[in-house]
Amino acid sequence: MKTKNFLLSIFITSTIVTSCKKDNSSPTNSNNNQTSNPITNDSLKFIAEIGSAGTALNQFNFNAAGSDMEWGMTNDDSYVYIADRGNHCIKKVDLTSNSIVGWYGYNNGKWGYYTTSNTPDKKFTPVRLMFKNNFIYAIANRGYNQTSHRNESRVFKINSSNGDLVDTNSVIPIYSFYSCCIDNNENIFICSDDSIKKYNYGFLNGFGGFGSSDGKLDNSGYIVQIQMIGDTLVVVDAGNDRFQLFDNKNSFISKIKVPLGKNYTYFVADNNKYYLSNGDFQEYDSKGNKLKSRKVSTNGFYSGQGQFVIVKNKVIYQDAYKHRLLVFQK
Repeated sequence: MKTKNFLLSIFITSTIVTSCKKDNSSPTNSNNNQTSNPITNDSLKFIAEIGSAGTALNQFNFNAAGSDMEWGMTNDDSYVYIADRGNHCIKKVDLTSNSIVGWYGYNNGKWGYYTTSNTPDKKFTPVRLMFKNNFIYAIANRGYNQTSHRNESRVFKINSSNGDLVDTNSVIPIYSFYSCCIDNNENIFICSDDSIKKYNYGFLNGFGGFGSSDGKLDNSGYIVQIQMIGDTLVVVDAGNDRFQLFDNKNSFISKIKVPLGKNYTYFVADNNKYYLSNGDFQEYDSKGNKLKSRKVSTNGFYSGQGQFVIVKNKVIYQDAYKHRLLVFQK
């Protein structure tokens, strides 16, 4: 039986994932198909490095986030949005110019989208990001509630086009969790320990729990990850070497056997393919057949160190230890 302390120690010293991003594919429900000789390329082609350590517009401060430093990253078809937690804002990254073009947050008490290097107010600390229908959903630390006697988080709904803060009324009674995603009804799914919890202006329901049977999850020192694809929730059940698929009513649909190696694995679904990164950048079809495996290494970066997103034909990694993004050709 794992302990909270063990999870926290692994959580802080190892790489973590979540990629909660814009949906643009549909899963196929299949089981246990594997190819014995996957196609292997030498490496992904490195294109650009974005950012450095600091507080300026073109800089990040990831390490100040502690154990949460790699979790807040999402995208639309043109931009990457990243929780610059140490700088108390969300940075907007343009993949045409490979540059940071602005930030969302508070400046002198006024919320907005800014394109200068003014120092953001410290009242906003984003830790998780999701994208849906032109809106960024940022889960930010709210702190300790003296009434409920628990740490809480607040959901910020942000118009990505003009930076308007649309809604901050949703409070989630949980502070630290692994990964999250959002469905078409703005239900937010949060993965914590071996359970999935669903919220929409309050707790709705939960499912999962430790185990190896259908619908159960094994997070024995690994990270269970989730992503919403249409109305289907895809769960990376690393301890059981599989994906599990659930419908929008939390009912188990199917499982796909994938040799995850009981390791920390970043996950993105894109155009009906599954991409994993736990050392190499691996491509699977929706039936679990491995198609490609590529090396990712450049300038001291190892792909087991960072979350990634996919934007069209580009793979963007977060190198949290050097406060930068690395862009590769897919």
